[in-house]
Amino acid sequence: MRVRRMGRQSTAPPRFLRCLARVALASLLGGCSWIGLGWGELTYPTTARGESANVVAVGRYAYATMGADGVEIVDLSGEPASRRMELPDGESADDLAIADGLLFVLDAQPPGALSVYSLADPGSPALAQPPVPVDVGSFSGVSAAAGLVVVSGGTAPLSLRRYRADGRLDAESVTAHLGRGQPDVLLAANGRDAFVSTHENGPRFLLTVLELGAQPLALRAIGTHALDSYGFTPGGAAPANFPIELALAGDLLLVASASGLEILDASDPAALRSLARLPLAVKAVNVAARGGLAAVVGSSPTPELVLVDIANPAAPSVLRTILLPPGARATGVALTDTQAVVAAHAVGTLVYELDTVRSSAPARSGGWRSSPRRRARAGS
Repeated sequence: MRVRRMGRQSTAPPRFLRCLARVALASLLGGCSWIGLGWGELTYPTTARGESANVVAVGRYAYATMGADGVEIVDLSGEPASRRMELPDGESADDLAIADGLLFVLDAQPPGALSVYSLADPGSPALAQPPVPVDVGSFSGVSAAAGLVVVSGGTAPLSLRRYRADGRLDAESVTAHLGRGQPDVLLAANGRDAFVSTHENGPRFLLTVLELGAQPLALRAIGTHALDSYGFTPGGAAPANFPIELALAGDLLLVASASGLEILDASDPAALRSLARLPLAVKAVNVAARGGLAAVVGSSPTPELVLVDIANPAAPSVLRTILLPPGARATGVALTDTQAVVAAHAVGTLVYELDTVRSSAPARSGGWRSSPRRRARAGS
């Protein structure tokens, strides 16, 4: 269900009509592959207001998107309930990024907006940059590092701009179209390289590697890597959970898709090299990495959190598969040193303790220890 937001007007036609037009155009331009892609967009689930869809974590706190209901702040130290951070009127929280003590909040629903919050007090983020317009289309994501923030744009242009130490965004930006769409983006910690999931044409998706410049502001494609993935994987959701998602662990780039988990050597960003492909029982829609551990989530055929040992990136192995509660649509995951945090839509934000992750043989389990800490809904 799409929430009508007061105070912001768009002249764009309803999403259903836009998607139907794409399906019709698809049948003319390319046959069955195009029809499949257009129909996938038309029928893809949409995150409802108040559902937990994307999550990031730093220190003792996790932050989860809740659409027009704002951002859920989860105290990972064991406090009994979460609380909600409200957004400026009319805004929606659809994707998040954390960098340099700042929380970037993307409204991925057209016409699109980006706001920034200071995490000087991480339990009570303070608005540092009121929403500024950004281009977004069907599916979009945000990533930030080292003074640069990128909004992937989805079917709209990708955009790059600078941010200051206080969270203010520069007015200047540069944009690019990398293909027919850019569903997600991930910046390296150095701020010089960005990895973008890209729809090239027909059913073909790939990773595009960008070299970024801050002075002057610039971006340049320096490499690509083909993906064995169709894109509209069961378990994802619009507007910001297109299931070709990325994570970095040092020089390793992890790709979650319907094909499972692929691990790439990104030590030379211009020449990504595949080290391993790990098939998974669940269709992967998101991934997080920390040290030698990766966490993958998906919901088809059943909702699961999969913990993967990537200490030997050429031979990754599943440590444990954790069944998530019935009704969970797991589209986001974050890792801390001791916990995995899962954004599970209507089920809420789930916290799993990891202190026994390497203490037993790989197993299939209904919970980590016993069951997750299920966060109370904000305001409930």
